[in-house]
Amino acid sequence: MKTNATRRAAVPTHVAVVGGGPAGSCAALALAQQGARVTLCEALRFPRSRPGESLPPAIEPLLAQLGLARELAAADFPRTAGVEVQWGGRSERRLAGQDARGVWCNYQAERSRFDALLLRAAERAGVEVREGVRPSDVLHSGRQVNGLVLEGRELRTDWVLDATGGAHWLARRLGLEIEPHSPPLHARYGYVSQVVHRARLAEPRLASDDAGWTWLAPLGAGRLAWVRLRWDGVAEPADWQPAELAGSRPEGGSRGADVTWRCVTEPAGPGYFCLGDAACVLDPLSSHGVLRAIMTGLQAAHLIGQIRRGASARQAADEYSRWLRGWFEHEVAALRSFYRQISPETVAAGAF
Repeated sequence: MKTNATRRAAVPTHVAVVGGGPAGSCAALALAQQGARVTLCEALRFPRSRPGESLPPAIEPLLAQLGLARELAAADFPRTAGVEVQWGGRSERRLAGQDARGVWCNYQAERSRFDALLLRAAERAGVEVREGVRPSDVLHSGRQVNGLVLEGRELRTDWVLDATGGAHWLARRLGLEIEPHSPPLHARYGYVSQVVHRARLAEPRLASDDAGWTWLAPLGAGRLAWVRLRWDGVAEPADWQPAELAGSRPEGGSRGADVTWRCVTEPAGPGYFCLGDAACVLDPLSSHGVLRAIMTGLQAAHLIGQIRRGASARQAADEYSRWLRGWFEHEVAALRSFYRQISPETVAAGAF
């Protein structure tokens, strides 16, 4: 005899995912593999440019769980065992990690290719992908989310997952509180090719100075990515690039991003989950942005599966919020400790 929970799980759940980055694509893929009906809308058409190329080894088991181990290997992203860190007057090489089997390696994965790999995998799994489409509104009654308005039509769903990034699309429409945990921070990033000899790197390099820090990462084939952040609240001009890249050829203009540390106080609730940067934002020095995005997507998909099998939706939302908040607070403490090494007066003054 079928129980209520069994009958509930047998009914296809309709989930709308807003945003096609790692958080949205991995959530959509995991849900489709569970048998859910998934609609994913992405405002831009792929390929698109995003910062954050250095991916930790921890993404390997997560993508293997999604059945993407072969795709990751076939992408042939450059791998590096360590990072050169020049911080607070000291210089050292930090390994990605190691165990009895040897040294672990990061991936230097160009985000446009990596994101496309995940989105296309979700599409192959049966996810309805709509590129170049953004929702004009969210359907909700109070905090209960019931769907989206897409291209002038109502799309009624059981769940809406916001993976739109630091714009916090859903949180702002629901009036959720977004707590700041740092002064305003702005990162600028870009790419160069035909890298001059003095800027060629075998491994990524992080270097601090009096105003902030600069990250350089080789992407292979004579290409390099860079990220710049200042902690004095001043954004570098649009034509800025690291001095050692003078003579290299920029690929398009540089771009900026608001990376002020912040967290949505209720990242999950009735009918919704906020994923990745849509839930919480840390500056790129945390180095776990893509990993956090993937894990939030997988956790949301897991909890929706639990709810379909009869678990309490309220308890699942509370569990997700506690888990995410704990991770965020741990990362904030680690960042403050790292910044204290170069700018203790800034940390002591409460800026971080």
